[in-house]
Amino acid sequence: WVNTRDMKAAHAREHCASEGESYGSNYKPCPDTVAFNSGKGGTTYQACTVNGGPSGIMAAGMAKAWDLMVKQAANEKVTITLREAFRSYEQQVNRRCRYEEGWGHPASKPGAGNARHQKGIAVDLNAKYVAGNIAKGVGPVYDWLVKPHATHPASTNAAVYGFTRDPGEAWHWNWSAAGAIIK
Repeated sequence: WVNTRDMKAAHAREHCASEGESYGSNYKPCPDTVAFNSGKGGTTYQACTVNGGPSGIMAAGMAKAWDLMVKQAANEKVTITLREAFRSYEQQVNRRCRYEEGWGHPASKPGAGNARHQKGIAVDLNAKYVAGNIAKGVGPVYDWLVKPHATHPASTNAAVYGFTRDPGEAWHWNWSAAGAIIK
């Protein structure tokens, strides 16, 4: 009997790039902004950090929306935590490699127009999902995010702040200023 998942994981660890990077000390807490580059000749974006470190870098407008949404959820006794926002080009290469090797969650191709983590306009948060079905969200965080908003019932709690769920991953939410009602 061979555990193919373990074999795939070992193969991915051997062949995929390391995620270790040095971020330096130029990252500042919000509301100060910093510039980050999406990598490989990509655009430089203005962003700020939340959550105290590189995994919390996000577009400046999204950081404000994130803060408002998290505070509102907390007022309703729901704790939303950030797992990851911005990813460097190298981190995205590694995520995509692990996914292609069969050991990791779906990840966009690095540098692709839909690589929203590289642009700082996507978050992975603590929403849970059904075992064996990463697209089906469950639990208090997910339920709060998709619940109709109290004063804007035609929109979900997440949508009024500009966040929409990635249809394939319950924990992955994209942000767009155009979609936000509360800014």
